[in-house]
Amino acid sequence: MAAQQLEKTPKAVNDRRVCRPAVVGSQAAKSAWAVQIAAAWLIEAGFATFRSLGDDSTADLIAVRDDNVLMLKVFLTTVDLSNPASPQVVKAPALTPAQQDKGVTALLVSHDGIVALTRADMAARYKAAYQRG
Repeated sequence: MAAQQLEKTPKAVNDRRVCRPAVVGSQAAKSAWAVQIAAAWLIEAGFATFRSLGDDSTADLIAVRDDNVLMLKVFLTTVDLSNPASPQVVKAPALTPAQQDKGVTALLVSHDGIVALTRADMAARYKAAYQRG
């Protein structure tokens, strides 16, 4: 139910592109950047957002709005833009069975800061961005 509330966030929040500084170095630095982008997106959508401080936690963020609580795992994704009319998410890790059992929701963040709940939603956001020019 809480994940459905995320899907209903305003399009102005969902479609906003975020310019990121060059993230170099470890995968941990890139992942930390993705979590910060996801947290900003959730805050703009009206969620109180809390970050996990553990190295190997089940979820990266906890988001609360009204009586809904979401546990979110943030995944940095890769999008193939060789055909802008039909972008494809080529890398999007999946939740582990333990995360699924605990009700964790996956949240995808692209290399340039677009946030989505599913691969199809990510591809649609890129397609819309390229059609706008």
